Amino acid sequence: MAEGIILNSFKDLAPGAIKALQEEEFGDSKPKVYPVGPLIRMDTMVGSSYMSNLLNKQ
Repeated sequence: MAEGIILNSFKDLAPGAIKALQEEEFGDSKPKVYPVGPLIRMDTMVGSSYMSNLLNKQ
């Protein structure tokens, strides 16, 4: 089993879900969850203007 899971999110975006994933229960052996997002790709194909346009369309 994995020792931890990296989650592409942050606590302010999904506080209830992340809290539920991080809660430990008696005898629980599930891996720890580490919210480290948002992770975005920053190269010539996907840059800040692409992300801005994508977010503006939502």
